[in-house]
Amino acid sequence: MPKLVDHAVRRREVAEAVVRLILRDGVEAVTIRHVATESGWSPGVLAHYFTGKDALLLVAFGQVSDALVERTARRHVVGPPLSVLRWTLRNALPMDPVRRDEVRVWFAFLGHALARPALAEAQRRVYTEWEEALTALLRQAAGQGELAAGIDPATEAVALVSFVDGLALQAVFGPDRFPAARLAELLDRRLAVLRAGSGSPSDPADGEGPAG
Repeated sequence: MPKLVDHAVRRREVAEAVVRLILRDGVEAVTIRHVATESGWSPGVLAHYFTGKDALLLVAFGQVSDALVERTARRHVVGPPLSVLRWTLRNALPMDPVRRDEVRVWFAFLGHALARPALAEAQRRVYTEWEEALTALLRQAAGQGELAAGIDPATEAVALVSFVDGLALQAVFGPDRFPAARLAELLDRRLAVLRAGSGSPSDPADGEGPAG
């Protein structure tokens, strides 16, 4: 009887192997042969599922972007919209070893995608979905009187994505200058200008999210 193959499991194993290669040896090390060795699958089997380097990078990028969504979805996060916004943005910052590795893979993929339309399209799609999610939270905040006057939710969402991206990139290259506490402080300073009146969003200091 032929051996049954769980294709979802195989793709996850390959994605994890690609991530390990990128973290250890850089994006240049991602080839069918190297990923086969890293994952334990034969080159022939991998070539059946993945056409080459771009396809391997794409599945790894999906693994990293899905991890953020899954981490957020695992908790039933409730609370004022700006507090939920803060918690969501903290999840995208390299504030622990897992998230640092994710950010490193994220930027490695983005650098490789610049000259590759299919990969660039995946990048644009993820950023668009992120901006839409933040826009929805900001509109909720405005509806509940949390948001300062004159702030356009869609425009602010783009600005926040750019801010978090830049902060994450600096933290990857200068971890000593941007430890978790510093990242949290800078994010809170940025979000403080969004709140109607004075003060800043209040959440648990460990970044685990609003109560709920």
